[in-house]
This record gives sequence, C-alpha cells and structure tokens, in this order.
Amino acid sequence: MVSLRGTLGFLVPVALAMAWAEAVHWRASRRLANPDREGTEAVVVLGYRNPDESRANAMNRWRARAGLRSVDPAAPSSRVVFCGGPHEWAPL
Repeated sequence: MVSLRGTLGFLVPVALAMAWAEAVHWRASRRLANPDREGTEAVVVLGYRNPDESRANAMNRWRARAGLRSVDPAAPSSRVVFCGGPHEWAPL
C-alpha cells in the first residue's frame, strides 16, 4: 500500500516543477516578445481531424478557445488562423 507521505513526497516536487516551468514560460512570453504595435497580429491555432465532421471535438474546441484568449486586445488588428487536420483528397 502506498503511504500518504510517499505520495506527497512525489507529487509536491512535481507540482513545484510544473509551477516553476509555467512561471518561466509566462515571464519569457512577456519579456522576450517585443510586440510590434504598428501591424496586424496573427494567432495560428493548430487542430487535427475530427471523428465527427459535423462538430469539433473537445481538443479542437479547447485549442480554439486558447487561440482566442491569445489575441492581444491592445493590438491594432488581429487575425486568427485555424488550420490543421488531414484532408481526404478526391482522386483526379
């Protein structure tokens, strides 16, 4: 049987490492990016094929929401490009 102490001894360092990685990523995204406020911003949202073509699957919906959240409200104009997923090509 796994003890609570052993489980916490594993989970706490993993959680701290994940929190540190997120903080470093957030800081780098704000610090290293020098946005050009003069032009158009573009956000590319990658997707993949949906089993049901009539509705986007959960992962594609999640990616679309993340892409929309990534749009900078201070940008003069923005474009969101949705792409990805294999296509079935018709024979020539």
